[in-house]
Amino acid sequence: MSIEQLVQLPTMPVAEKISHLESVVRDPDEGVRTLATDMINNLRNNPTAGQSPSNASSNIQREPVALPSLSGNSEPSVSSTSIVTSSPTVKNAAISTVSRETFIDDPLDPSLPDLKKMTDISNLFQHIKLLTTKKPSGHITQLLQLSRSMLEEVALTALQALVNLKDRRVTPQILAMLADDQYSSQRRFLMLKIILDTDSELDCALLEEILLREKDVIVKSGLVKVFARSSRENGVPTLILCLQDEDPRVRANTVEVIEEQNIKGCEQNIIQLLEDPENRVKVNAAKYLVKNGFQQAFLTLRAMLVSPEVWLRDSVIFALGEIGDQASLTLLKAALKDPNQGIRLSVLKSLARINNNTSRQVLKAACGDPDPVLAQVANSLCEKIKDTPLREEIRQIAPTAVPAAKPSPKLPEIPALSPAVSPVVSPPAAASVPRQPSQTASPGTVAPALPVVSQPAQPMSRPAPATVNIPSRITPVTSPSAGVSVTGISAPRPLQPVTAPVAGMPAFSKPRSAGIYERLCSQDLEEQRAGARDIAFVMGDDQMVLLDKAAASSDESIRIAAVKLLSRKRTPDAQALLQKLTVDSNETIRSLAEKALQLLK
Repeated sequence: MSIEQLVQLPTMPVAEKISHLESVVRDPDEGVRTLATDMINNLRNNPTAGQSPSNASSNIQREPVALPSLSGNSEPSVSSTSIVTSSPTVKNAAISTVSRETFIDDPLDPSLPDLKKMTDISNLFQHIKLLTTKKPSGHITQLLQLSRSMLEEVALTALQALVNLKDRRVTPQILAMLADDQYSSQRRFLMLKIILDTDSELDCALLEEILLREKDVIVKSGLVKVFARSSRENGVPTLILCLQDEDPRVRANTVEVIEEQNIKGCEQNIIQLLEDPENRVKVNAAKYLVKNGFQQAFLTLRAMLVSPEVWLRDSVIFALGEIGDQASLTLLKAALKDPNQGIRLSVLKSLARINNNTSRQVLKAACGDPDPVLAQVANSLCEKIKDTPLREEIRQIAPTAVPAAKPSPKLPEIPALSPAVSPVVSPPAAASVPRQPSQTASPGTVAPALPVVSQPAQPMSRPAPATVNIPSRITPVTSPSAGVSVTGISAPRPLQPVTAPVAGMPAFSKPRSAGIYERLCSQDLEEQRAGARDIAFVMGDDQMVLLDKAAASSDESIRIAAVKLLSRKRTPDAQALLQKLTVDSNETIRSLAEKALQLLK
């Protein structure tokens, strides 16, 4: 393309063009070398030449060809010209020319101007407006040709016109364009919008190839939704790759579309995302798993709801509103005491979205809130939903069997799931994007502790529990009161009774703390690491004693886990321990400790 544009520049002297072309005759690509050599010879033989490479060779013969119609009609539509040549490079250019001049709608109106002769940008803009408003015969064909223009502003305007037209005949052409890496991110984004809005059947193989090769993360995070809707269960291997993508937007959108389309086969990989460092990914994964019967994921949501991060709490509030069961309502009611006004307003919106008897009662009570803004919003939402049908109270969910993971090691089994978690109708794909609260919490503000969600008092019939294979880091929890992760990473493992107290063991206030200490003192490294993971579920002075033990461990991963937990504490003894770790032998630990101390100042 650069060679074509260079040769066609009207103001550049021929000698300068030849000089630039000579710099690429040694290009590693044979096609580029051949094309550059042909153009140099052409310019030397005909100094006034300014045509494109596809018209430069003397051995080009033009003849009309018939192409199959893309509009579904039985009659073929005819392209204006096709180029036949013996040169491989020029042949490729000829194929491109054929595709660009293919009519996909009605034959071109003879009154329409020849686009090749239009060079003024303002005239091209006016022409695009005419094609969009008047829609003459062949207008889609010309808009597609303009969307491939070398003038970026013209191409973007033409693509936006195609977005607005929403003609399903355009989609196969746009998909083929998207497979070409030469277009800018702005063009590719508009192409994505056209594909997202279509109901046309797409080529899944081509779509998969484009998705896996895409470099622009914005486009890729949208493409994964298009691919999942088109391929469904057949695309599970590719969706698993997207769940492991390095960009969190791709991972989050992949979980959303799997939930939206109810695609099975990715559960094991979504469980692993409960440990994702990105809040949106973690919340989406937990919401999906709760709807599919994983009680541990509900505990993760509950733990995140008391996070000091206001954005994380806001995302969890939205997720609870989408789940809409009794346990979620209990947490939402408690979250109305959150110190952040924006979070409280988000709770009201989630209650209105649930729209059952219980949520309406909570909303009505909020109309008398001492915060006038909160009372006004609650009253407005009550008026808005009063004439809408009530949703049924959701109280239980049947456990969902998840296929075993492919790796050979045998995975632990999860016990019967709690009936406190229930599915609701899946929301739109873009629904779980975190929204900005109207007021930001002050640094260090933490939401009030939430009550333990009790199970329904009356016994309810349910199917036999299914056996579910899960990774070892998601471990069984016998009841919600067993403890929750302050990081939302995993649920604590059941501790074995302490049979022989470790010599020199400190006096702990809780038996659980003694069990964790015993594991930290074990000769088995895996037991030590398991104990270190459980420190997050201990509160008060016991946790600080356990962190001190973990910080002295010879295992670097345990010391790193200790630093991460210490970075969330603002007590003087936590800062003193972090100070000791700034001289650790491991550079990562030193760096984490130093950054934590800077943040705590």
